[in-house]
Amino acid sequence: MMCESKQRDGAKSWLTREVFLGYLIGMPRTARQSLGGMIFHVLNRGNARDRVFADFAGYTAFEKDLAETQAKAFVRIPSDCVMPNHWHLVLWLLKDGDLGCFMQKLTTTHVRRWHLHHDSVGTGHLY
Repeated sequence: MMCESKQRDGAKSWLTREVFLGYLIGMPRTARQSLGGMIFHVLNRGNARDRVFADFAGYTAFEKDLAETQAKAFVRIPSDCVMPNHWHLVLWLLKDGDLGCFMQKLTTTHVRRWHLHHDSVGTGHLY
């Protein structure tokens, strides 16, 4: 069954109902390529642009989480910039596929420690 569309030349549309629903339902995005030897700029922002770092201790705790995560991964960090509601990292991957693992470990560790410190476990997203 073709979706009806008015075209000037009278040709029928290629967009069938099944094709349209396929785009809406089972079409996950393709995973990003993260090749070793490449440099990536990554960032993360607080949910609803809320403040993530309120004081010096918050910045220090994030830097500690960053150092711990880097020690367990094959990633170099040439540069980082941490601001009150977000942060930027420049990451140099040494092995293929390490970007996702590194970011998952870093953000999960930081979010768990942040919620424990702020006594807000179970109250929602940080990022």
